[in-house]
Amino acid sequence: MSRLDTSLTIDDLREAVATQIGVDAASIDDDANLHGLGVDSLGMIRLANRFRRAGLRVSYGQLAREPTLAAWKRRLDSAREAAEARAAQAAPAGAERPDPPAGCAR
Repeated sequence: MSRLDTSLTIDDLREAVATQIGVDAASIDDDANLHGLGVDSLGMIRLANRFRRAGLRVSYGQLAREPTLAAWKRRLDSAREAAEARAAQAAPAGAERPDPPAGCAR
């Protein structure tokens, strides 16, 4: 049975944030406050939307409450596990799942 793969590495998150605020990804520490680095509310909304399009149930509020890469990684991992559980429950035993949305590898 194939699994829904919506995993993002912390480096994927770092690159997404760096691109959004126009800095070198290597300059963003895992525990840096992303508000302080320049990620504004609209930026967080855009990132939350991007994660949702990848199949992860995450909200702007969840990202804003703990604006660090490390916290986001934990939240997105939890959302990925929940998405996999929903997908496993929704598919009949032995049924092949359709291909995941573009940008999400299996």
